[in-house]
Amino acid sequence: MEGEQRSMRMLMQTMPKKGFVLTFGVFFVLLIACVVIGSLGPEVYEELTVSTYDCPPGQTTFDPIACNGVDLMQNGTFWIGEIRQLDKLNQELYLTMNILSKLKDQAGVDTDIWISVNVDGRNGDDEPWESMVSNDTHKRPIKCVLGKNECDDVIIVHEIYIRFSSYRINVSMNYGRGEYDISFIGDINMTYTYVAHSYTLFELWFRFAFLVISFIILIVYSYRLKGYSWHEWTFEQKWGAVLMFGLMAYDNPFYPLEIVAAGWFPIFLNRLLYASFLVLLLFFWLILFDGIRKEASERSFKSFYLFKLILLGLFWITGIVVFTWVELHERDDPLYSAADELPGYIFFQVFLLILLIVYIFWLIYATCRACGDIKTLPYLGVRIKFFGIFTLLVILTVVGGLIFGYGAKVNSAAEFLSFLSLFNLYVYTLAFVYLPSQVVTTAPTPRNERIGMVRLEEDDPVEMTNVGGRA
Repeated sequence: MEGEQRSMRMLMQTMPKKGFVLTFGVFFVLLIACVVIGSLGPEVYEELTVSTYDCPPGQTTFDPIACNGVDLMQNGTFWIGEIRQLDKLNQELYLTMNILSKLKDQAGVDTDIWISVNVDGRNGDDEPWESMVSNDTHKRPIKCVLGKNECDDVIIVHEIYIRFSSYRINVSMNYGRGEYDISFIGDINMTYTYVAHSYTLFELWFRFAFLVISFIILIVYSYRLKGYSWHEWTFEQKWGAVLMFGLMAYDNPFYPLEIVAAGWFPIFLNRLLYASFLVLLLFFWLILFDGIRKEASERSFKSFYLFKLILLGLFWITGIVVFTWVELHERDDPLYSAADELPGYIFFQVFLLILLIVYIFWLIYATCRACGDIKTLPYLGVRIKFFGIFTLLVILTVVGGLIFGYGAKVNSAAEFLSFLSLFNLYVYTLAFVYLPSQVVTTAPTPRNERIGMVRLEEDDPVEMTNVGGRA
């Protein structure tokens, strides 16, 4: 019929209730399966702990005859530790210090200790040591809880990229600036922490697997819609396609570069792709809740997209700058231990928090408006309900995972695979329900892609035509 504009109906609009139940069921079964696989996966870090006293088992006081180590309480003493046989798959190296308090039953401790550190590296036993840090003195806070034998761990060295196969670290101390008597210090445990080979391979293989699946689903999605012009695609289908490209950025085909290649660019590229997907996802949620109920003529760039782009563009730029800044500072300064040490970091934290609060209130407002239009736009009901309920469940899962991870300080294969699979399965599910159905609508006058989704007071006739070859 010439002059008519077709508008396809999506699979979600013709799917029976059992189909929705099955879709949700498959999503959660696959997500739970990934969590279980992650929980059975390898540990992220391997540790090697060395005592500075190096005394026989059961001896807690330093004896220069019986013990093979040093007492850093004595002026002029220093501890030298060496770790070997590291490679790129170990990704990063920490050296943390854990002081054992002699006064655990008498007093707590909250003071500062000045530590002098030298760090050298080399790639072979026959090669000379290359100096990375030379006699650098910095302050570290020491906190010991009353009744607890071990004080809080203190990071001495953090190497975020393994440049050498062997590292030699020299540590000495200056206790003269502390508020408390140094008599609380007993033995000190030095712990090397590095990423396990098995975990690195686990992460690389699962990233690759999801990347391949995402590419295949994108091809299938494009093939199923290739018979329709861009103007016939629904609002969800257009932005769903964009989100799928963003998902491939999240799966990050360039992630191995950060492991095997030195320099700032792999770090920047990784943070760029990661931040781009998260901001695109936030943008997708906002425009879907706000735009699904509007006609195409109401979604102009200036009135609909501009302010959303400004808000999330600021969020995107700030996030990339902060994360890249912190990572590069860690790479250039192995003695760096906390982002709070960077000047101006608190400002960026507050700025990001303000942007996030504005976004949350805007999203809540758009969601409430969309839910309020369900009665007056009955054909939108299934689209709003499915997207709203499904997205809310995903958001609650993410928030719950972040809270659990922060409170439990979890860093495991289960945590990695849970978030990776959650975002991938979320986009896969949306791509599935956004596929075109067997039913296509036509209207005698040019209209936007939401044919049949008019308000109740409109009585324009809509002709329904079955086109079996368009699925």
